[in-house]
Amino acid sequence: MLITPIVALAVSSLFEDDHWSVYLSLGLSLVISGKLLAQLKPETLAQAYNKLKMVINKQQSGLKSR
Repeated sequence: MLITPIVALAVSSLFEDDHWSVYLSLGLSLVISGKLLAQLKPETLAQAYNKLKMVINKQQSGLKSR
């Protein structure tokens, strides 16, 4: 579940006197990003990868022609 790390950190902040920091926020964003990626369908990831690959190839070919 996507909400689990957020709830865990909120409970920790309330009951264990944990203080939020830049590193905690960065870690939370990485965990949420990873969970979102894990929930995507393989076909969606393949399409995104192919589009990114095309964009990179176009940029590289544009740099070579200069």
